[in-house]
Amino acid sequence: MRHAASLVLIGAAWFAAAIAWTPAVGAQTIRSPELKLQYHRAERAWRTGSSLHEAKARLDRVIEELPDDGEAFLLRSRVLMDLGRPDSALVDAREAVRLMPDRGEAWLARAESARQAGEAEESIHALARAA
Repeated sequence: MRHAASLVLIGAAWFAAAIAWTPAVGAQTIRSPELKLQYHRAERAWRTGSSLHEAKARLDRVIEELPDDGEAFLLRSRVLMDLGRPDSALVDAREAVRLMPDRGEAWLARAESARQAGEAEESIHALARAA
């Protein structure tokens, strides 16, 4: 009986450790203070319209350091749309959706960028998923 209980405890501990080491899809990315600053400055530059090129450059740095940062891909997709680059925006929107599949906002960005890039079917599919 003790042996069976020990095996159950060991199995449970092994399972818990495996879960702890498994990266969650859509998990929030933890940015360093420097990258957090870059992201927020990029967001402010985009929201105010002060410098879309500055916003993109800052987001390029964040994504280079954190290639799994779905929020950064989503924001860069919006910036690229405002720069009149829907094809590039669609690439980033697709990545945002891959990283954050439950995020309606990412699907909406994908729908809009796909529409502007001339990808009507993808746009309709993404719009349905955004709802």
